[in-house]
Amino acid sequence: MNISIRFDGRDYTLVYGCLKGLDDEAFQSALKWSRENTKEGTWLILLRDCCKLPDRRVIVTSLLHTLRNFSSGRMISRDLVHEFLLFLIGVRNIKDAAKFFGEGQGTRAGFVGISSRSVEPILSLLEEIRGVFKAVEEEPDEDCWISLYSAFLNLPPDRELLVRALRARATLLALTL
Repeated sequence: MNISIRFDGRDYTLVYGCLKGLDDEAFQSALKWSRENTKEGTWLILLRDCCKLPDRRVIVTSLLHTLRNFSSGRMISRDLVHEFLLFLIGVRNIKDAAKFFGEGQGTRAGFVGISSRSVEPILSLLEEIRGVFKAVEEEPDEDCWISLYSAFLNLPPDRELLVRALRARATLLALTL
């Protein structure tokens, strides 16, 4: 999935989806590889379980709050990747976010690529990951996130309720900085 956003006079591209074929060991290697191979203005975020990718509206809200903090220099964390993860679930503690997004089973990892240059650097990184780790890119399941976030937030498994709750948590986190 591709999303283009204009923020503070700059264009940003966000690409997200799933990578099938990454077991625990391959995921850890891909995580290390992505940290070492991203370049200025491009970020690649890997999630252990593709079902941790919530609704598109939550992703966009989280990105906007992240970009606002990033551009103003008022970040909770030290980098854009962790800042995005904090806003995605609306928590202040990076350990809580890392635990939530780092846990999972299976071989379908989620990814979020963000670039301030164009979509090409993200697509290039994804192509390299597919080649190096023999992963296959897939579209995310639109509903698999609901049960995970319902349990995490202790709310009923209602898509619209969860979207509103996650967006409200991100906004509340932004207001408390």
